[in-house]
Amino acid sequence: MAVIVIGIAFIIEVVFAIHCIISRANQFKTKSRIRIGMFAAFIIFTLLSVIKWSLRWYGLALLLFIWAILGTITLLHGRKTEKEYKQAFIIRRAIFSFLLVIIVTFPAVVFPQYKPPKTTGKYSVVTAAYTYIDESRLETYTNTGEERQVTVKFWYPQNTEGTYPLVLFTHGLYSIAESNASTFEDLASNGYIVGSLSHPHISMITKNADGKIIIVSSEYMNEASIINSGTDENLIYDTFEKLQETRRADINFILDTIMANIGSGNAPVYRLIDSGKIGLFGHSMGGITVSTIGRMHENIGAVINLDAPLIGELLGLQDGEAILRDDTYPKPLLNIYSDDLWGLMNPDPLYAANVRFLANTPDNIYNTHINGAKHMNLADLSLFSPMIANMLQGGKAEINPTHCLETMNEIILNFFNYYLKDTGNFNLLAVYN
Repeated sequence: MAVIVIGIAFIIEVVFAIHCIISRANQFKTKSRIRIGMFAAFIIFTLLSVIKWSLRWYGLALLLFIWAILGTITLLHGRKTEKEYKQAFIIRRAIFSFLLVIIVTFPAVVFPQYKPPKTTGKYSVVTAAYTYIDESRLETYTNTGEERQVTVKFWYPQNTEGTYPLVLFTHGLYSIAESNASTFEDLASNGYIVGSLSHPHISMITKNADGKIIIVSSEYMNEASIINSGTDENLIYDTFEKLQETRRADINFILDTIMANIGSGNAPVYRLIDSGKIGLFGHSMGGITVSTIGRMHENIGAVINLDAPLIGELLGLQDGEAILRDDTYPKPLLNIYSDDLWGLMNPDPLYAANVRFLANTPDNIYNTHINGAKHMNLADLSLFSPMIANMLQGGKAEINPTHCLETMNEIILNFFNYYLKDTGNFNLLAVYN
C-alpha cells in the first residue's frame, strides 16, 4: 500500500508540474484543491479499511491534514499577490513535496500492511502479560543491584473450561517476544496456553506488566555481533554458551514459577494449564535454548527447534572438530529448517549434532526442510517488515512468506497435538514446498 501511495504522489506531482509549466502559472488554487482531495481520499480509504489505520500512517495523515488546512485557507482567502511564475520554482516545489511524501510514508514501507496467517482453531484468543521477579539472581546487564525480572506474555483460549497444554517460546538473537505471534495465535485457537518470554536487556524491547519499557543492552549487542562475525568456531561456540546462560536461567525460572502456581487463583491463565503437558519451542538462538532445556527440565514433553544449531548436544570443540554427547536426546524433538541452515550444516562443526540426527535419526527425533524459505521466514518479521527480514537474512526468499508460516504452523500444531494431546497422527514430510 505504501508503494502505491508513493507512486500516486509521484504521478500527481509530475502531472501538476507539467501542467504548471505548460500553463506558465503557479496554479496555487488548483494545487489546494488537489491537497484537499488527497486528504479526503485518505480518510475514505481508511474508513473502508483499504488503509488499515496504525502508527505507520501517522506521518502521512499529519502531512495531508496540514496540506488540506493550508489549501482551504488559500481557497477561502486567496492571495493578495500571485508569485511570479518561475519554472525552477515549480520543479523544486514538486521535488520537495514528493520527498516529503517519501519521508512520512517510510514507516509504512518498512512496516507494510499485511494479512496475518489464518488461525485454524475454534477458540477465540486473549492475551495477558505477567512480570516475575527472580529473587535468586541479580540483573547482570545493569549495575543497580536489582533482582532479575522476566516478563511472559500469554496467548490462551477465551471463555473455556478444563485444562490445556502449556508451550513456552523464546525468540531469536535480535528479536522480541511477539516474534512468532501468528504461531501463538494459531496454537491458542486450537486449545493451547502459549507463553512467550521477554528477556530484559536481551530482547530488543521488553515491556513489563507495569508498562516499563526496557531496550536491548549495548553489552548484549556487542556480544551477539560475534555470532555473525565470521571469526573462528571456538570463539563463536564460547559466545553461544555465554549468551545462553541468562536465557536458560530465565526459562528454568519461569517453568518453576508456573509449575508452582498451576491451578491457583493468582492469574486466570494458571487455572487453564495442564501441569502434565508442557512443551517448548524457539527460533534461532531460542531454538538452541529450548533444545538444551529439553534435556535439563524433567517436566518437558516435547521440543521444537526452528532453524538453529543444536549447540546443547556439543560438549565442546577440539582442533576444529565437535565433541558430541553420546547419550540419546530424552524428549521428542522436531527440527524445522530453512534453506539457510540446510546449506550450512555439513562444513560447520557447530552443526555436527544436526548432521548426526539427519544421518541417523532416532525414533524421537524429527527433521524437515521448508524449501525456498530463508531464516526469517520462520518468524513473523518476514510479514511485519520484509525489508528488515531481507537485510538480516541476506536477501529475499523464494517462498511466499504467508504460505511458509502457515505450513510451519500446521507442522508445529500437529507435532504438539501428537505428543502433548495424544491426538492425530504425526506424518512428517522430509521437504515442504
